[in-house]
Amino acid sequence: MFASCFPEVIAQAKQCVIGCDTRLEPLFRRSFPQATVIGEKPEDRSRWEKSAPLTDFYSPAGSLPRQLRRGAADFPAHQGYLKADASRMRAWKERLASIPGRKIGLSWRGGRTVSWSARRSLTLERLLPLLSVAGAAFVNLQYGERKAEIEAFAARRGIRVHDFPEAIDDYDETAALCCALDLTISVCTAVVHLNGALGRPVWVIAPYVPEWRYGIRGAAMPWYPSARVYRQAVLGDWSSPLQQVERDLRERLAG
Repeated sequence: MFASCFPEVIAQAKQCVIGCDTRLEPLFRRSFPQATVIGEKPEDRSRWEKSAPLTDFYSPAGSLPRQLRRGAADFPAHQGYLKADASRMRAWKERLASIPGRKIGLSWRGGRTVSWSARRSLTLERLLPLLSVAGAAFVNLQYGERKAEIEAFAARRGIRVHDFPEAIDDYDETAALCCALDLTISVCTAVVHLNGALGRPVWVIAPYVPEWRYGIRGAAMPWYPSARVYRQAVLGDWSSPLQQVERDLRERLAG
């Protein structure tokens, strides 16, 4: 999310050095070729200290919006500032072509206990009406343990959520898969931000009181023009947003 500020910093600086998690390094190198990108594991700063050229200023990425996103007009109407690997994207499109229907990415759990996972997570069973929409083929974007739930749901309901573990284990591969899909539907989790940063259409199913980055009302997210938010109307009640998502998906597929 904060990487949306990087193009402005790069444009203003003589040189820009971006330090990031190793999982983001390939994606950031491709997306910001004018910058020096140094990937490192969160627990090890040694690569940054050894590799980074001398800099005049340092800022955590999360502090950049204090200078660059002070009002609604400061959010650019971008079409994506991250770039997936084009060859991998084509490979995923070819691979998905054998699956009938429009390809819809799906993530239904987010966060951990300390980050209010229970408040923003769903189950495949709760999503049954959505997953039953004719003409839609759902592709897993859920990270973490999901195999048992996907298999049990398929056995019980006869509905398959296509899962490609190699695309989930590698974040750059996840980005390529997202770009090969027609749409992603997700609860509040990292998948939303990846799709929004790639400029891909993403529908967000949000709790009544989501984290600050999702705002508190309205369908828009200023960070991502391609995102649409479906919000709980009543605390803890998913009926309203899920029904609206289902209606809109049926309409989209019919169109």
